[in-house]
Amino acid sequence: LAILLILGIILMLIPTGSTEKAQSEEMRAAEICSGVNGVGRCSVMLNIKDGDVISAAVLCDGADSSAVESDLKELISSLYGIGYNRISVLKLSE
Repeated sequence: LAILLILGIILMLIPTGSTEKAQSEEMRAAEICSGVNGVGRCSVMLNIKDGDVISAAVLCDGADSSAVESDLKELISSLYGIGYNRISVLKLSE
């Protein structure tokens, strides 16, 4: 759990370039991810460098399901062309 919290803090501290564009893209990604069966509430954070998404963190209600985690990683990977190893899917706190 501590490692996940540290990862989240590190991702938040990494500059994301254009903040408005990043926030808009994060909202769009969260809306798309919310449509996946079993996801529930969802929030997405993207790490953008030079206009390209280089990593993503997805927090959602359904993250404890391996099927949901797999589906979200596949979706984010296909949307932004990043590898599964650059996508974190974590359980949204109650």
